Amino acid sequence: MKTLYAHPLIIRGNRRMRSGHGFTLLELLVVIGLIGLMTFIAIPAIKGFGQSNKLAAAQRQLSDDIGYARQYAINNRVPVFVVFFAPYDPEGKNRQPVPFPAQVDQNHQAWKSYQKSLQGPQTNLTELALQTFTNVYSAANACYAFYTEQSLGDQPGVTRKRYVSFSGNIWKTLPEGIILAPYLNPSLSYNNYTTNLDYKTVPFPIADQLPGLVPKNFGWPTLKLPVLAFDSQGRLLRFKQGTESPDPAGLLADRYLALGLGTVILPRQPVFDTPGSGVRRQATDFDYTGNIDVLETPRSNYTNSFYRVQALTGRIRKQPWPVF
Repeated sequence: MKTLYAHPLIIRGNRRMRSGHGFTLLELLVVIGLIGLMTFIAIPAIKGFGQSNKLAAAQRQLSDDIGYARQYAINNRVPVFVVFFAPYDPEGKNRQPVPFPAQVDQNHQAWKSYQKSLQGPQTNLTELALQTFTNVYSAANACYAFYTEQSLGDQPGVTRKRYVSFSGNIWKTLPEGIILAPYLNPSLSYNNYTTNLDYKTVPFPIADQLPGLVPKNFGWPTLKLPVLAFDSQGRLLRFKQGTESPDPAGLLADRYLALGLGTVILPRQPVFDTPGSGVRRQATDFDYTGNIDVLETPRSNYTNSFYRVQALTGRIRKQPWPVF
């Protein structure tokens, strides 16, 4: 009678299966540790990749919008101003007639007071203004708009202040985590070229582009902000010395812009109860009388996204750092 014998490897495999042998605790801990180490190494790279994508998107957005503003000036034969809500000015040299926080607070109170005095369709304008004001303030150093005071075919001397919209929103905001870097500490700039924009007093945050809704005697809140100005030929526009009036015959000069990775910290109201009023203010309320802090992280990273706007053509080009 023939006897069948199992292969030795099969026997050892069956014994291992019956014994329930698998990974030991030490092996499992080693695998978990390796996974954790690889994740720790990969997360910063993934985060940096996301920031690079945001910065590239911001660069395309700003370049396209400045091109739109220039083209609008050419097509309509009127000066156009790219207005930047970038109020940080540590030197405080002839920028604001009053401190910036106080002026912002005055604007906010003016819109609130005017809204309380209105009834009917006019209320919509002040609601729009207050909503726009809050949105723009929360995007400090990261938003801009397009402003003009003339229209195609207007008679000389006629002023029609209004903001121009290219995409449905008056104010455009950069992607989260991207800031307008030229208005940081001037010590970060190269020969101060990143802070060479002109300043202009403009209605803020909207203008009287809705005729009939606001009486002529209403004092529109204004703010003095940095602007990039184009003339009717698409060239950069200079202001007369010591004024905010365009100087077509003035010496043209290039302008510089920069984008960077950073954060804007807005002042907040403390939480408190007003005795007897039943009003509790939330900590999320903005404190419009406080200073806005702008943090660039890492410092001077805006040198990787530095732009020159050419004076004669008005075209924007990426500029290697340093400028010269």
